[in-house]
Amino acid sequence: MKSPKIVSIVIMALLLVVFVLTYYTNLPTNESENAVIQLTPTALIDKKCANFPNPNLVLLVESDWIDGLVDAPLVAIEYGDFQCPGCAKLNKIMRQLKPEYGDRLARVYRHFPTSTHKYAMMTAEAAEAAGAAGQFWPYHDMLFESQDKWEGAINKEALRLFLVEYAQRVAISNTVPFVSELDKYQSRVEAHYLSAVFAGLEGNPGLFVNGVLYPVKQRPLTIKNVRDFIDLISLNEGKCLGSL
Repeated sequence: MKSPKIVSIVIMALLLVVFVLTYYTNLPTNESENAVIQLTPTALIDKKCANFPNPNLVLLVESDWIDGLVDAPLVAIEYGDFQCPGCAKLNKIMRQLKPEYGDRLARVYRHFPTSTHKYAMMTAEAAEAAGAAGQFWPYHDMLFESQDKWEGAINKEALRLFLVEYAQRVAISNTVPFVSELDKYQSRVEAHYLSAVFAGLEGNPGLFVNGVLYPVKQRPLTIKNVRDFIDLISLNEGKCLGSL
């Protein structure tokens, strides 16, 4: 028969085990839905790997406009509309960064016209018309660089004057499409728009590098921030960056 002392020790040990299990089981964890790490220059996203390459991002397709090699190790897909100030800023940044990476980086542009910008669809169609004439990227850049001028057009007819002028500036001789045939490019613009919706993009600008979305709400669009982001993707081969 066990002595009362031994029984007491066993009971105390059992109670201690129960306490420890209960305590550590109920501790808050960093894996909760709202657990977000403090943003630092090298910690870009949350511990749930929210920046893992997006499986719904549409791979390169025929309607994409690509500046670079299709098999480049770094593929930056930019979503935007030409009346979006943030998109104009992103375009300026990416134009500065592209030479730094050379053939390692391919830029891809996709239209994501929003209802808040009344000329977003029309300018996207005009860019497509310029693309059909072999001048997409020069026209794309001109629309962004002249955004403060044409966005103030009083109506679509006034806007057409700007669109024709820009076509002439990039050496497009046939300006008829910019006057009366823009609607035929609507389906190409809509295909880009649907790919943004499919990828879960909520607004402009959107920048995916190797399928990872730049956290534009947490980190301002600056050349340093975007460069750091591209470099992190490059170093980690597109995998979840975690809290490096």
